[in-house]
Amino acid sequence: MKAEELEDIQEEELPVAREDAGDTGESDQVTPDFDFDEEEYRLNVKQKIWIVASLVVSFLFFTLLLFPRDIFLRSILSKSAGQVRIDFSSAEPGLFGQTFQSFRLTLPDGTNFISDTLESTLHVHDLIRGVAAGDILMSAADFSSNNIAMHAKTAEVTSNVSGIFDGLTAMRGDVVLKLSGVGFQRLPGGVSAFVPVDAGKIEIGKMELPISFRESGPSLQRGLIVSNLFTIKLEGNGKYQGTNLDTMALVGKICLKPVPKLEELQPELFGMYAFAGGTTNDDLCFNVRGTLGKPEFSK
Repeated sequence: MKAEELEDIQEEELPVAREDAGDTGESDQVTPDFDFDEEEYRLNVKQKIWIVASLVVSFLFFTLLLFPRDIFLRSILSKSAGQVRIDFSSAEPGLFGQTFQSFRLTLPDGTNFISDTLESTLHVHDLIRGVAAGDILMSAADFSSNNIAMHAKTAEVTSNVSGIFDGLTAMRGDVVLKLSGVGFQRLPGGVSAFVPVDAGKIEIGKMELPISFRESGPSLQRGLIVSNLFTIKLEGNGKYQGTNLDTMALVGKICLKPVPKLEELQPELFGMYAFAGGTTNDDLCFNVRGTLGKPEFSK
């Protein structure tokens, strides 16, 4: 047989042999031919930068989320405040606002500010420098010094002052203090002698005190107190005489207008008011001299 004829016979038998192999379950293994390009699976520079940036942002986010920020803020304030003591049970500090629970501030002269809750819009970097510029809202606030003790349901402070960690005598700037639901546990000695009413029976629904702190001392203009006894207008200046506020010299003016039923509620107090020349329709004004601890009143 010729070679050409033998090749033709083999080509015709090859497909049949493959079909027979498929029938018996035996077939040739065929390796898929993938066109694998390694370069397509490599990250370019831009993708690497995005991945690194995502990891860094995630790390910072969870660090800030889990970091005990109240401990960090407590440490900053204790180092910045010097002789002023600041304490709180818990805090939610932020760069542009803070919330404190059971906040307490004690000045070098023993003056105390205590509040169940304190919310502020003060900036942390300003506080570190001893600057308070912003609003402060307190609930269930208490203030006490050697000569006075009072409580307020709410207290709102708008301030722009510096030197807050150096005591009141070192503060410079302006503060507007608004109080509501005020009650007293202790009045200054001079006031308690002038007003024959127990401190616990004096209730103040509204108090607004705009105060400016200067080198010589604080000044008060257009102060207003609305109580269950009198509507009181205040103005005056104080002059520091040492670090104790009770010794601060006063020069000012106070005007009183009684509530319509004062004669029924406090007949003794109304008798003193009438004896001093006051009427139910006009203000009765007094000059204020002396010190904060021992003020003296004269017409």
